[in-house]
Amino acid sequence: MHAKHIDANNNLVKEWENNQRDNLRHHVLLAFVIFAPMLVSELCTSVFSVEKTWFGWDSYCVTPWAFIIRCLAMAVLCLVAATPFSILLYYSDISQKPPVTLNAQDGRFGVGKYADFLSTWAMLLILVPSLLGLIGLRWVMEAEPEFNTVRLLIGSGVAFLIVCTVYRMLRNAIVLRIKITEKLPDILDSHKPQNDPTVQLIGTSWWKLPATLVASLGSVGALLELSGLLEYIAKLVE
Repeated sequence: MHAKHIDANNNLVKEWENNQRDNLRHHVLLAFVIFAPMLVSELCTSVFSVEKTWFGWDSYCVTPWAFIIRCLAMAVLCLVAATPFSILLYYSDISQKPPVTLNAQDGRFGVGKYADFLSTWAMLLILVPSLLGLIGLRWVMEAEPEFNTVRLLIGSGVAFLIVCTVYRMLRNAIVLRIKITEKLPDILDSHKPQNDPTVQLIGTSWWKLPATLVASLGSVGALLELSGLLEYIAKLVE
């Protein structure tokens, strides 16, 4: 019995170590997704560009070592920036979805807190990075005499991760709605009424999900207009 107990503990330790290695690999991969477009943008505008739009103290043509150090610092910042995405992608995995139960204590089929997590972070991921990205884009456009569109690559990695994370959250909300719908026939026999917690994110009807997404994009458009970036974008298109 003692040997079996030791083997069980060893297996748990090995499983934990494997999970840690997998989490580390996923975290580094997410950081690379953020860093790679930024590095390409920096190389195109600072190293390979012949006609430069501006010069900085850390430009490659001015101080190569300063440029290299800045790229390394960017890589470290990307590792830090990948942390919230690692957490959100983990908890937005379909395996983390709690079971839908009838007569749950929370009155929301036992998935109320998870549904609140999905709706809150889906909206924050759409609005907050959009606002910060627009502020940064406005600053760069005003700083450079001529804006280089290659710099738009800087935020493409983050945008890709945001789209993936929000998609997973919407998918989980839809799955929860399907599971809740399957429980609806049993509500008549239940003594405790339950409320659908997915209404906050995907609405009361399926057709309201596109409306929610359009409203979020409309908010981003309003931020573009308020920040004055629509004028800059119109000039770029022309």
